Amino acid sequence: MPALNRSLVLAANEARAELIYDHMQEEIRHWQAQVGNDEFLVVSATATPDDVIQVGNISYRNPDLLILEGVDDANQRTRILAPAGAVQLAMKIVKAQSDGAGPSVAFQFGGQQDSN
Repeated sequence: MPALNRSLVLAANEARAELIYDHMQEEIRHWQAQVGNDEFLVVSATATPDDVIQVGNISYRNPDLLILEGVDDANQRTRILAPAGAVQLAMKIVKAQSDGAGPSVAFQFGGQQDSN
């Protein structure tokens, strides 16, 4: 492969996680805009077939790693490291509990994580 083509491929690969992160951000923000006064957005991801976490933070490390942090069903802090193209999220808009309590974790975007 000629050097110019190889550098274009490398540049495209280096931005893969960032591109997927940006698309996820766009979709999640679209849903966040639809949340009513007595509702909350809950973002979930599957860690294993039997383990679903409520995602509180999404960040990434180029070229292809997404980092999801949150809590599992037992309210244990959990982190998923996954290839950017393999992550699936479920989003739900849920009603607040009768006491006004929201989700276990507040959702946020973490951006690019330093490689150090």
